[in-house]
Amino acid sequence: MLRTFSPMLLLLAFGAPALAQDTPAQADRKPDVVVEGYAISRDIPCNGASVGIYGARNMVNLTGACASVVIHGQGHVVTFQKAGDIAITGPDHKVTGAEATGLAVTSTRNHVDMGIRPSGDEALVDVTGANQALKLVFAGPVRMDISGVDNEVRWSLRDSAPEPKISVMGVQNRITQEK
Repeated sequence: MLRTFSPMLLLLAFGAPALAQDTPAQADRKPDVVVEGYAISRDIPCNGASVGIYGARNMVNLTGACASVVIHGQGHVVTFQKAGDIAITGPDHKVTGAEATGLAVTSTRNHVDMGIRPSGDEALVDVTGANQALKLVFAGPVRMDISGVDNEVRWSLRDSAPEPKISVMGVQNRITQEK
């Protein structure tokens, strides 16, 4: 028997901020701006704020520079211009942006297309889970840690950036440099 779930049940199941599993260090740093719900469409001028996107199927356009962005839940579509670290958890997100200082992607079936420019010595790109598809452009030193199953990372360089340091484990992961 196929059941239909209400948007409120989806919200509870896929990511209200109170239900997000933060580490102790993250628990004290809640985002300045929060989008929480189901199928919300919103433009947000960041103005240096940190942003948290929770729930399911929200469409969020971030303008200006964001301190950091957390995307948690299911099926969000997020665009951004510039951000600190981006953390993506939950399945089926589509994230597109010009430039971030670091990236962490977990869960499954996320699509990410963005630039990475370190704010310090080296940016970290951490990819885990399964069936992730990333297209990244590096504008500085980057360390990529890739694990899980059937993840694809396509990367290229700009601004005379050095080749990334790559650590990979898991099953059927593909890491390819595009020229």
